[in-house]
Amino acid sequence: MTALGIDFPVFEAGWVWLVGAGPGDPGLLTLHAVNAMQQADVVVYDALVDDRILNLLRPETKRIYAGKRGAALGPAKRYFAGTGPFGPAGIAGIAP
Repeated sequence: MTALGIDFPVFEAGWVWLVGAGPGDPGLLTLHAVNAMQQADVVVYDALVDDRILNLLRPETKRIYAGKRGAALGPAKRYFAGTGPFGPAGIAGIAP
């Protein structure tokens, strides 16, 4: 993908990118973060991610809420531990 004169990476199936949302202001995301979010098929996010950042995702992107409030395991933590509704799984829902 090329935009703004920058060659952004095009993600292949199975790639996982970690994007830090910083203090929650969407204007502080890097261009690479927005590019990754626009290509994502699945996004795992926690309670600290602002809705304005989630609104940058494509409508068809699957969103998995990871929790992060309190000590209980959130849905994504159970998912990655293999105890959630999806059973044993690899990172971000990609089969091992």
